[in-house]
Amino acid sequence: MKNTELEINAVKELRRESDFKVYEILPFTSINSEIYYADNLNDHVEEKVEFDEEILKQIRRIKTKHPEYGYRTVTNELHKSGYQVNHKRVFRLMKKDNLTVKKNEYQVDY
Repeated sequence: MKNTELEINAVKELRRESDFKVYEILPFTSINSEIYYADNLNDHVEEKVEFDEEILKQIRRIKTKHPEYGYRTVTNELHKSGYQVNHKRVFRLMKKDNLTVKKNEYQVDY
């Protein structure tokens, strides 16, 4: 491990164990805030990918039972199951996995 990585891990541990803010800890290290926050971004990306995969499994389960459901209804079903997820995220995941429902085109008879 590099010295920078050790310092970043030390800052993260200090933040977990105490009430110190990042800007209070960083002056005592050799790293600057850009490096610290850039490293933090990578942590959240992995969490988001895992959460997206979990949500996608649930979406597939719902779409298997109800193939006619659109993203709004699927979002409501996810909320009922206890998942706190935005409708835009559900739409993006459904679109990526080709699970969206085509709109019916109504023909007007005159």
